Amino acid sequence: HILPLNLIPCSETSVSLIKGRLDTLQTAILLTHLEIFPLEVELCRQVGQRYNTLLAEVAISNLQLPHVPETSTSVYAQYTILSEDRSKLQEKLKSQDIPSVSYYAVPLHLQPVFSSLGHQKGEFTVSESIAHQCLSLPMSPYLSEEDQKQVIDAF
Repeated sequence: HILPLNLIPCSETSVSLIKGRLDTLQTAILLTHLEIFPLEVELCRQVGQRYNTLLAEVAISNLQLPHVPETSTSVYAQYTILSEDRSKLQEKLKSQDIPSVSYYAVPLHLQPVFSSLGHQKGEFTVSESIAHQCLSLPMSPYLSEEDQKQVIDAF
């Protein structure tokens, strides 16, 4: 039985699957992309740092930015902030046609796929708190400073 998983949000799936096969076309595209991967990692790092700088300059209460230790590098697959006012921030962004998403809105232990483990709400309070606060902002290696300022101005 094949499930249309692309139509079901990840937090609502009831099965855990790993798809690890690439077809020829996917492989060709990936190999081409690998040539520019180091450049895109550096560009994402710059975009992430620019978000940190721009967000530090505005007074937004209860906002926690991602922290990357000096001895580490982040590829910023997402730029995710934490805010006790996540819904309010997300609505403000949406009103300006700026996309944002909470990729981790449901903690793993509360997702149907892991229900057999028997965990209940309240068992992992830090995970649950973060799940209610996390919000990912637009992120791309090619996101301009002007676009980022538009995101920040929507707050």
